[in-house]
Amino acid sequence: SSEGPSHSYLVNPKNFSAHFGKHNSTAWEEFEIKIPILNIVIHPKFVQDIADHDIALVKLQQSIQFSSTVRPMTLSNFSSHDVQNCSMAGWGRNFTLPEYMDPNTIVTILDIDEARDENWSLIAEMRSMEETIYYERL
Repeated sequence: SSEGPSHSYLVNPKNFSAHFGKHNSTAWEEFEIKIPILNIVIHPKFVQDIADHDIALVKLQQSIQFSSTVRPMTLSNFSSHDVQNCSMAGWGRNFTLPEYMDPNTIVTILDIDEARDENWSLIAEMRSMEETIYYERL
């Protein structure tokens, strides 16, 4: 394989875990749940050091146990052209933003049909990889 060490690190599930019920990215929290990753499928057009296509599908080693502090995110059927922006919670970075951003970030809202088309297109594209991706719609 021509994959270098950094690419191998990116796709090795043993190097990652998923955290749920987290509000502070730098400290362990009382109700936080940590689940090891079983499999990672990186977008086929992802190139390290380029921000485009920096998304992956992740399969957890076990199911998430939902509680009053860990709940599934619900998607609304609400679609309005009057609403252009919203805030979202999360941590992350890219090449134009600081390494640790404020977890309350303003983002542009996509029309729900446009977002669905983009997501299904991504899944179809990723399914063409050597691995078969099994997923379950909630």
